[in-house]
Amino acid sequence: MASKRELIDTGTDKRYVRRDEKGRFTDVDVSKSLSQDRRKKAKTVALKVQGDQGRDTFTIKLSSERASKLQELAREAGTSPEDLLQTQVESWLSQPEAVFEEAARYVLKKNAELYRRLA
Repeated sequence: MASKRELIDTGTDKRYVRRDEKGRFTDVDVSKSLSQDRRKKAKTVALKVQGDQGRDTFTIKLSSERASKLQELAREAGTSPEDLLQTQVESWLSQPEAVFEEAARYVLKKNAELYRRLA
């Protein structure tokens, strides 16, 4: 079983290393510095909102294909993936109100005669 990576700070850079049972270096990740680890694209998109103003932050996990598609759609729209998601979610959440109002108007109109008789 491979040992866990250990962070070594040389003073000029930071590297991950693995040690064997005797404490000797077995694997030095020269190409995998901390900055290299940070450069990977995230597969998780977090909607950025301020929690102090009655809003919550949600984190969603996307597959690589879905994350790429989201980034492509945001680029085409000229916005960030977070802003695109926030706009779409707000639009989606406002639809049930419109659908309910339309259904209520339909029921009131259809049953207007019944309501008049019952009054």
